[in-house]
Amino acid sequence: MAYYEKALQAAINGITAGKFDDCITGKQVVERIANSPQKPTELS
Repeated sequence: MAYYEKALQAAINGITAGKFDDCITGKQVVERIANSPQKPTELS
């Protein structure tokens, strides 16, 4: 799986798990994911 596929899958998994339920906008979700110290390979 390519880097971006892993990043997208990690984001989907986090959203599904409710990790971003406190975010009000999609932009907040994207910013939190972008600022995460974890890399997609560490999340999967």
